[in-house]
Amino acid sequence: MLGRGWTLPLPAAVGGVAGGVLLVYGDRYLEARGTTGAPEAVVPVLVALLFGAAFLIALLAALAARWRPAVSALPVPPASGTIAWLLASAGVAVVALGSVRVGVPGEPSFAPALATTVAALLAAGGLASFARYARTLADASRPYAVVARLGEIAVDAADRRYPPRLPADAPETPPLRLGRVVAAPRTGYVVSVDVPRLVADARRASAVVAAPAVGAFVVRGEPLLQAFGQDGKPLPRRVVGGVRIADVRDTREDVAFDLGLLSDIAVGAVATEPGVAEAALDRIGEVLARLGPRPFPHGRFADARGDVRVVQPVPGWPRLVEIALSDVALRGAADPRVRERLSALVEALRRRVGPERAAVLAAYAPGAAFPAEVERRVPVVDADRR
Repeated sequence: MLGRGWTLPLPAAVGGVAGGVLLVYGDRYLEARGTTGAPEAVVPVLVALLFGAAFLIALLAALAARWRPAVSALPVPPASGTIAWLLASAGVAVVALGSVRVGVPGEPSFAPALATTVAALLAAGGLASFARYARTLADASRPYAVVARLGEIAVDAADRRYPPRLPADAPETPPLRLGRVVAAPRTGYVVSVDVPRLVADARRASAVVAAPAVGAFVVRGEPLLQAFGQDGKPLPRRVVGGVRIADVRDTREDVAFDLGLLSDIAVGAVATEPGVAEAALDRIGEVLARLGPRPFPHGRFADARGDVRVVQPVPGWPRLVEIALSDVALRGAADPRVRERLSALVEALRRRVGPERAAVLAAYAPGAAFPAEVERRVPVVDADRR
């Protein structure tokens, strides 16, 4: 959290020092006009501001080391804004403190009252930002807040990955022979694929590129992209830059991952917090309700001439429903509240989708998803004995 996002704090620190110099010149001007402060009063204030900024930055570092979100894959709000306020205040305070002159016999005293005031105001802004940041972390650790935030991210991801309208269906990919294989530069999860870039590169190479699915796990040195073609042109090496790999799947791009996380939350909360499980099911229902009536991408992307250039696996309706509901139907069968909420969710979805997709939901419908055998196989957990 503190190791990234320094594009704002570093300029703030430099700006604080530069602003401090200008403010000290302003104090010199005010002194020449007979307006100045008392050095004995300014020095303790500036020292307190410096120590306070250092303490709050150290506290932010401690929070970054110790605090873990309830769902590690959720984006963590950056602390860069708070650090920027504190560093700007410290920069002004350092310059102001260096300009203080305590009066001795034969030498005039000087106290940068204007610079001290500005440093104190910046510190107050940093303290307010720190309080907001701490409250954000506290809210992010509450299960209901986690479910709500994850649900919002899942809806946004669903709207991007499965838009209500799709381009014209691309033709089927013709039979091709394997050309060049691009190896994965690192081990991790595919979090995004720049399809337009791949289409352009594949068009120039007169090839068809097989791209990995978003969320796929790849190993360094193993095939990441495969180019198929007839004329033998090599796929540009920079094409690997169109695939971004990270250590953790991205909730903002991976709808299947989001649904899996909501399912995990629901399953984990069945025994101890059924209300959280119900909230997670509500969010799952919101995402599936948006996806149910929509056409699903075919995973074939063509260039301007209509030739297929990129093929990529895309999770379909059966797979997304399985990820979202299968574990909840099994593990949540023992709790009446969760069972009732899941039944209502399935019935609402079956009324929104066509017959083919409604058939996928049949396994989770009342009387099918909760047979007596399932309830005996998944007994109610006694929370007091855990």
